[in-house]
Amino acid sequence: MRVLFSTLLMFFVCSHVFAHKPSDAYLTLNAGAQGLSGHWDIAVVDLDAALALDDNHNGEVTWGEVKQKRDALLAYAAKSLTVSQGSTACALQLNPPTTIDHSDGTYLRFVFNAGCNMYADKVLAIDYAMMRGVDPHHRGIAALNVFGSTSTRVLNNQATATPTSGAFSAFVDFVREGIVHISIGLDHVLFIVLMVAAAVRPFALWPRKALWPLAAMVTAFTVAHSLTLGLALFEWVNVSSRWIEPAIAATVLICAIDVVRPFLLGPRWLYAFAFGLLHGLGLASALTALKLASEDRLLALLGFNVGVEIGQLVIALVAYAVLRSVVAAKINVATVSRFAALPVAFIALIWLGERLSDSKWIPF
Repeated sequence: MRVLFSTLLMFFVCSHVFAHKPSDAYLTLNAGAQGLSGHWDIAVVDLDAALALDDNHNGEVTWGEVKQKRDALLAYAAKSLTVSQGSTACALQLNPPTTIDHSDGTYLRFVFNAGCNMYADKVLAIDYAMMRGVDPHHRGIAALNVFGSTSTRVLNNQATATPTSGAFSAFVDFVREGIVHISIGLDHVLFIVLMVAAAVRPFALWPRKALWPLAAMVTAFTVAHSLTLGLALFEWVNVSSRWIEPAIAATVLICAIDVVRPFLLGPRWLYAFAFGLLHGLGLASALTALKLASEDRLLALLGFNVGVEIGQLVIALVAYAVLRSVVAAKINVATVSRFAALPVAFIALIWLGERLSDSKWIPF
């Protein structure tokens, strides 16, 4: 019973993470002899969480509500981004926001400039404080052009970044970002857990025999989402998240039902591959909105994908260890899997309804 409780706890602990794309903003910054310029795209849903833009609490932020809080938005954005060299901070002048649609929703774009002096021989530091104290998982994905040297960095809201640290630091940033995206995306996490359950379930008495089919499923899933992640990042495939997000919820629902009562015919790795194509398109939204330069895309893709694989492997190993302990405790693993998959199927069904109707019914 203790093992069963641990299995269920694993699912409910996950409810504190996000089912949809994690909180990101997209920053383009140019620094040179003429000073600073650029633009910053921030999701309306994030600004609503920070400033309560939705005055009538109807679940929808209108342009009228945005205009009503324009001054508060400008002040919040201005204090959330500080660019400095040494002890000298640059005061950014932000234009009133305009709306722009990315694949995952509506954003406000803040165009900015600053006439302060920039020096090529001094380190540029960025204090990124957007959503600080509101969402510690928020990230700013930044395309930087500093005196003609371009780089791509992931800025967290917990520490000051020095974007001139080189390609290796940028690669590490994207590895970290990939780990974060896979670990706090509840739909992706549950899909991986369900893959493990589907692999272990037929080999309840000999869980080691499940390692080969599990390896085949994880490999197929990895290849598939790596493929579509790359195709989307290089803009060879462009599918709106309005269709991708419901499809991802459907994959979780199908896999949960299959764990409760197996109905998928043929090897499971084929389904893992097919569903992985969809999950890759969902993960790609974290990078595609930035419109990276071609030379930066490969670095971002490799780093982000490595991070996703690390996070995915950890999740799969933890789920496998839990089910192994269920077998060791002589508890019927099929029963435990069904018992755990039922609430997942229910949650996935709600997600499907939410994403098709573009509404929010549950807080995760």
